[in-house]
Amino acid sequence: MLRLTGQIFPYLADGKWMDYYENTLCNHIMASCSHTCDGGTTYFMPQNPGGHKEFTTSENTCCHGTGFESRYRYMEHIFFQDEQALYINLLIPCRLTDDPKSAPGVQTLLELRQEQEGVFCIRCQKDMTKKLALRIPGWAENRYELKGPGSEPVTLKKGYLFLERQLRAGDALYLKLPMEPILRTDRTDSRFSYLTCGPYVMAARSDSKAFLPAPRPEKLRELKETLHFTDGKLEYLPLWQIDKEPYHIYFRDFREETDGSE
Repeated sequence: MLRLTGQIFPYLADGKWMDYYENTLCNHIMASCSHTCDGGTTYFMPQNPGGHKEFTTSENTCCHGTGFESRYRYMEHIFFQDEQALYINLLIPCRLTDDPKSAPGVQTLLELRQEQEGVFCIRCQKDMTKKLALRIPGWAENRYELKGPGSEPVTLKKGYLFLERQLRAGDALYLKLPMEPILRTDRTDSRFSYLTCGPYVMAARSDSKAFLPAPRPEKLRELKETLHFTDGKLEYLPLWQIDKEPYHIYFRDFREETDGSE
């Protein structure tokens, strides 16, 4: 599906396709890899209460084959260009050179760095010949701060900020996106919900085989470890950080329970 999405994007150049790509990359591809150096990947990604991942290394099914190939997706489709603009599709730390072969000594055009969770720096190393189109992820809900030379004026179109001025060598843009827990209702069954933080689906460590009540985001407090939260009972962390321990990603939605009584 990532291959197909990458092939569709040049024809439509719509941020919704990269929303799907980012969601799949952050919450399935990253979550499917064993945390030990054994090359293991998941055959299934459990979503049942108290399920746990199994990283098989003793066989080579089709899923394990594509799982091995998946690691190369981290570097694909970060950028795209057409006649008018250079698009930044994915906020993944990297450098873009002005030569597709990236030969030694070739000058860097753009450098993308993550300063902290939700804060990114885009530094221009060479005068650009095209305008920059910067994707604002759908999960940010157009809540963003963009600062730096050339950051205004901008036009928001199909999920991208199009800068009116071409960046020049030495320009640095700083993009800040909201990184806070949000409870989202499942689109196929409103009785259940899931928790996200930025692009990540959050999981709760628990071996309970019954669906747990959904956490209330306003009652969550952040732990010392980045993107780890607790409500005093459970710890919530990005699904990709879960290894073999049992977890929950779907919860009984308390909003569904209260709607009928209010």
